[in-house]
Amino acid sequence: MLKNKSALLIAILLLISCSSKSINYAELNSFDQNNNLQAVVEIPVGTNDKIEYNPLNNHFEQDTLKGAPRIIQFLGYPVNYGFIPSTVMNKNQDGDGDPLDALILGKPLKTGQIISVKPIGLLKMKDGGELDNKILGIPVHEKYQTLNIKNFKDLSQNHPKLREIIGEWFLNYDNTSKIEILGWTDEAMALKEVEKWQTSKANTGG
Repeated sequence: MLKNKSALLIAILLLISCSSKSINYAELNSFDQNNNLQAVVEIPVGTNDKIEYNPLNNHFEQDTLKGAPRIIQFLGYPVNYGFIPSTVMNKNQDGDGDPLDALILGKPLKTGQIISVKPIGLLKMKDGGELDNKILGIPVHEKYQTLNIKNFKDLSQNHPKLREIIGEWFLNYDNTSKIEILGWTDEAMALKEVEKWQTSKANTGG
């Protein structure tokens, strides 16, 4: 009986493992089945490890610099960091060629976690002369929230220091590239930014 239970447990774990590996994060829809914006988490809040999703092998990997693991020589990430799937900031439009970045203000999330977010602003910036704009959002589900910010007006009036902290962090976290903060805009412009860079309308919700 014990052997049968162990075999069943192993089979379940293998099934879960295979299922998670079958997710192609880059091809997920930008919006979930309830039309909430989706984000894929690469870097949990508070860490100094630079982790990036590699669409070529569908894995999350430690970024490297000169052959060594890239560690942020500054304060840890102030927000969960990831990307909006099915988007690419096209280099022909002055983008950096990567998916549109997502900053998720909330409790620590896991690398590879797919989460529905409510956009509350757009951080417009350049990195090395290329557009590197970032959607700021909060989790839709309360269990992941630390603040229930309703919109950009709420963010600006009731939590003005958050924008300052996030902007200052990006200005100081990387001394190998020139960062320019171009300003902030509201949630409507954040959604337009997603639509601008969308590559597909895949209907595979998270």
